[in-house]
Amino acid sequence: MKKMFLALIALCALSTFATAQMQIRIGGSGAREAAVEPLDSAYLKCSYTLRFVQNAEKPENTRSEEMLLLVGKQMSHFFSYTEFQADSLHATMTSEQLIASAESGSFKFGFFKYHLFKNYPSGKITTTDAITMNNYRYEEPYEKPEWEILPDTMNILGYNAQKATTSFRGRDYVAWFTMEIPISNGPWKFTGLPGLILNISDTQNHYVFECSGIETPQEKIVIGMKKLNYMNVSKKDFNKVYERYIKDPLGSVNTNPNVRIVMKNQDGTPMTSQNLPKMSHNPIELE
Repeated sequence: MKKMFLALIALCALSTFATAQMQIRIGGSGAREAAVEPLDSAYLKCSYTLRFVQNAEKPENTRSEEMLLLVGKQMSHFFSYTEFQADSLHATMTSEQLIASAESGSFKFGFFKYHLFKNYPSGKITTTDAITMNNYRYEEPYEKPEWEILPDTMNILGYNAQKATTSFRGRDYVAWFTMEIPISNGPWKFTGLPGLILNISDTQNHYVFECSGIETPQEKIVIGMKKLNYMNVSKKDFNKVYERYIKDPLGSVNTNPNVRIVMKNQDGTPMTSQNLPKMSHNPIELE
């Protein structure tokens, strides 16, 4: 039910018809919390606000999302805290409540579904992500950007931060890091500086990460991966699946036997993928 709900919300956002109707047939079990496989424990918790441009053709329209970086001795975990809160909340809601919230637009959900694990000893990054009803997992090398450290400094959250620049995955970035927290880590896949990255943004301001809080947990926080039925794929194959979803989201949902979604126009005729507006697509990685 949980993943069906996310797919439903995504399609609700696509429709430009205020009176569009949906017919849903659900198979499988109801909502439940997946067990978590513990991988490490966090000794540092860093909160970030991410402001991003969802549609590159309309850079004036931005969204924001709260993100969280958990840093452990063996690995770190970066994910959407907004999505985590939504996931926890709607796991307790009935299907009727979920659908009513989707139709009214009152439910706040996260845009980013990925969970990113940087594994220091193995030199790999493991990412889990969801597209419609399917869960995916892929690995890639723990690539460190080539940084140019500059003399500029500024104060961020009471920490003395220094400026650095880099080009990474098709975008140019300006970062501010602090050597007062000598951890070579930061939001998303950023790493390689001699201190924690507090703020970082690309030069077009399409992706802006700003640290909003740093704390040392007083209680144990587990860094773990949900025990789900992942499809283990290469990053290249995952990107192909995502591209197909962008081009035909309705078709991507309806390939799953556990759910059938039909969107209707005002006159009652079914909407097709050709009728739906084009999905916004502005990935953080351009290369």
